[in-house]
Amino acid sequence: IVGLNSYGFSSAIASSIYQKYHEDALTIIANNPYQLVEDIDGISFKRADAIALKLGLVPDSDERIRAGLMYAINELCLKNGDTYTTTQPLIEMASSVLEDNSEQQISGKKLAASLVALAKEGKVIGEENRIYLTRLYNAEVQIADHLNR
Repeated sequence: IVGLNSYGFSSAIASSIYQKYHEDALTIIANNPYQLVEDIDGISFKRADAIALKLGLVPDSDERIRAGLMYAINELCLKNGDTYTTTQPLIEMASSVLEDNSEQQISGKKLAASLVALAKEGKVIGEENRIYLTRLYNAEVQIADHLNR
């Protein structure tokens, strides 16, 4: 847990990280700090991104772009009260977030390839022009099924 303090985590967050990863915590953070966003409540994309960039991860790494896309989908869904977003606002927000922290432009082609990779990993679902986080898509389907009974 002491090693986690060098990243500026509160003791509560450091404890959560240690409980999740045990002795592998520092290795996981060093290899892919964006994993924290998925696994630990209270760690934002921006926090993980600051750690990643400080560690020297390249601004156009696949992990960073995927995490930025996931963050953008989540934010757009929360902001609009929807279970999905559409491609155009997603690409705009993800580009803005990713370019804001690194000052390096991320190509639309790279964003699209990362979005396809997220779909193959089962983290997002694309349906026509709609992009869903898998958990929100599944919740919407379950609610619709329940209402149809």
